Amino acid sequence: GEEVAARLDADRAVRERERFAATLFEASPDCVKTLDLDGRLRAMNAPGQCLMEVDDVAAIEGADWAAFWPGEGEARARAAVAAARAGREGHFDGFCP
Repeated sequence: GEEVAARLDADRAVRERERFAATLFEASPDCVKTLDLDGRLRAMNAPGQCLMEVDDVAAIEGADWAAFWPGEGEARARAAVAAARAGREGHFDGFCP
């Protein structure tokens, strides 16, 4: 009855949010990556793969993202991941050679 209908509505809403997030992820012209809470690369959008000259994201999936940034950039990247892990907003801009 009502319980089943409410559950179906909730499931539908979750699927719609997931589709919307996936669309935003792929639609951005920027290099967008998702990381786990240990700072390991889990996904990269297609425009990002093109910008970073990555042919096969699976080959770098699970890599330590902060290690991609040389020198001081690595420390700033690690600080951004630590902030996200703590539930705060983490922000990082850097140049990747």
